[in-house]
Amino acid sequence: MYFRKLFTLLALTIATFSFSQEEQKAKFYGFVRNDIFYNSRQNYEALDGIFNLNPKPIVLDANGMDKNACPQANLSCITTRLGVDLHGTDILGAKSSGKVEVDFAAANLLGSNNIMNVVRIRHAYTQLKWTKSELLIGQNWHPMFVASMLPSNFTFSAGAPYQTFSRTPMVSFKQHLTPTLTLTGAALSQLQFPSYGPTGGTNIYMKKSMTPEIFVSLENKTEHFTVGVAGDYKRLKPSSNTISSYTAMSYVHYSSPMLQVKAKTLLGQNLSDLILPWGYGVGAATTANDTVYVNQNMSSSYLNIAYGKTIQVGLFLGYQVNLGTSGELFDKDNDATKTQYITYRFGETSTSQNVLNNSYRIAPHISYKISNFIVCLEYERTTAEYGTMNKQGKGEKPHSVTNNRGLLSILYLF
Repeated sequence: MYFRKLFTLLALTIATFSFSQEEQKAKFYGFVRNDIFYNSRQNYEALDGIFNLNPKPIVLDANGMDKNACPQANLSCITTRLGVDLHGTDILGAKSSGKVEVDFAAANLLGSNNIMNVVRIRHAYTQLKWTKSELLIGQNWHPMFVASMLPSNFTFSAGAPYQTFSRTPMVSFKQHLTPTLTLTGAALSQLQFPSYGPTGGTNIYMKKSMTPEIFVSLENKTEHFTVGVAGDYKRLKPSSNTISSYTAMSYVHYSSPMLQVKAKTLLGQNLSDLILPWGYGVGAATTANDTVYVNQNMSSSYLNIAYGKTIQVGLFLGYQVNLGTSGELFDKDNDATKTQYITYRFGETSTSQNVLNNSYRIAPHISYKISNFIVCLEYERTTAEYGTMNKQGKGEKPHSVTNNRGLLSILYLF
């Protein structure tokens, strides 16, 4: 009943918009999607396992058995999507447009699986386009994601955790300096994809900092090649003190009618809001009255190659590595025989002493498209190395775990 009322209201609103003025147009789009998947091991995941990240480390139970060495399988339709593109009259000499896009995957990103099949907003923005500039206000892909760099594999995580992943509210401005060269600047906040801190994942740390996230990029796009570089600055206030974090990124994309090659790399700090596994921690300079924070540094890269149209074959390769913290971590217990460091990162509690050193992924896929119908078969092998955290934020006494994942996706586009 709730969904019927929601879509009836949406349809009436769009109908009013469409027919009230001849110059205004609305176009619905979307797809019905079902995913069948199998994992050989428990993983850090979200959205009922559809959003798959790294395999979990070895955790022994009372009998010495690894609690995470347990396979799982599921069938899900929650990524089914509905959107509408709006095109209106010219405003201030610019072409005006808007977008609203939803799916049915609303839930706590770290897996509050009791809140599933609820409509959530993916995109909701308005846009003005002049001849040489563009202004966008609303929720869209985080500019670190780079929509044109979306990997060809069909897994819903879209290359994460090797690819940055987030949709966030923003004000973004693009200036086309030449026919091929574009400068972009954006000020961003957080909503569905927040940073982590003393009270978990929430946007309150950025709100308290009174500072938006700042992004700047320069991109050159020709007929077959796109090359870009970007920088990002973020400031959080988890307590009385703040922490500032910086990230640099570069990417290249080759495109032809049959072949797509995409490569992207970044060097960054505190990227848990972009679904990367490292954030920040409490620094060794902390006292009883003053908490000091240090960034966790990391690097992440991927290469994606896809060939074909009706039948497409592709390969995704990803690698990420923990580069340690920017300063020593604070030992909560102050005990040489049992250390306890506090860090705030994606997928772990603040007192967990397991830390990811590195991981890599090999994921081939094949898809077949006929008219509005797509079927895709994908294999994904992800190996992660974990260790016990030391004061530099790296893992000692490392061990490796591997997850083998099979995915069958079936889509009907409209």
